[in-house]
Amino acid sequence: MKTLFVAYRATDLDRSLEFCTALGYVELGRADGGDGGVTS
Repeated sequence: MKTLFVAYRATDLDRSLEFCTALGYVELGRADGGDGGVTS
C-alpha cells in the first residue's frame, strides 16, 4: 500500500524520516515545496 503525504511539513526532517521508517514507510521520492505558499 502506498500513502501520499501532500504538503507534509516537518521542522526536523531527519527525525521525521526516522519516525516514518520505524512505522514501516519507505521514502520513494521527494519534491521541492518552494516557499510553502498555497496557490489556487
